[in-house]
Amino acid sequence: MHSMSDPVEAELRGPVETALVEADVPATITTTLYDLIAAIRTAVVPDDDPLVIATVVHILRSRQITFLGDPEELARWAQEPS
Repeated sequence: MHSMSDPVEAELRGPVETALVEADVPATITTTLYDLIAAIRTAVVPDDDPLVIATVVHILRSRQITFLGDPEELARWAQEPS
């Protein structure tokens, strides 16, 4: 759990240098939804599927990714029993 540090305590520690780091990542990446989920899974605690699902839903709702396939095919796939 993260707690906010005390501003007085932070002032006593002194200034902290920060810098903007540019990522050497292309502006657009084309991947599969499966690979996206696999990448997210490597960044979270093992077996934390609710966090993986919440992350994917957030990315989709915030329009940070774009689905390039056939929406009807996706809908059919989503309705298939697993």
